[in-house]
Amino acid sequence: TVLPDLLRRDQDEFRIWCPGCSSGEEVFSLAILISELQEKTGDQRPWKLFGTDINPDALATARRGVYDRDALAPLSSARVERFFDDDHSLLTVSAQLRSMCVFARHNVLTDPPFSWVDLISCRNLMIYVDQMAQEDIISRFHYALNPHGVLWLGPSENLSGNTRLFETLDRQARVFRRDDSTVSLNL
Repeated sequence: TVLPDLLRRDQDEFRIWCPGCSSGEEVFSLAILISELQEKTGDQRPWKLFGTDINPDALATARRGVYDRDALAPLSSARVERFFDDDHSLLTVSAQLRSMCVFARHNVLTDPPFSWVDLISCRNLMIYVDQMAQEDIISRFHYALNPHGVLWLGPSENLSGNTRLFETLDRQARVFRRDDSTVSLNL
């Protein structure tokens, strides 16, 4: 429901940030969903997806966009056929999806956060840092999001004591909206 809600906004383009993107599957999965939504709605406004990580090897894999067929087994054959170029046992992300995605090295704890972001998809990054770092990251996410921006966390993650910064849209799915009445940390 989040992506269609974003499309209802009166803006020229959309930005998604996936911190801790590892080898890019999450970023490309979102690009697939956006492409399908654009086809369904006819809305062709541009989307830019930023995948960031501190691991240069993982980012190199993400930039290549080449995956072994077994790694993509959960995808339907229709999606594989539409969004990947087949090279026998390897599948390469299509040029259409790759053009939507930018991968960059970024340390979410020390580098300035991205800005003017509509959606942050942070799935399973914060389980690797302590409580204090989690609270700092959540504050940075609040700062990075546009008014009414959306934060999507992984199933093992929560707002780490920063519930005042977000309102809950779906507790079970871990989807939150930026509370614009609260000022986040000064960065």
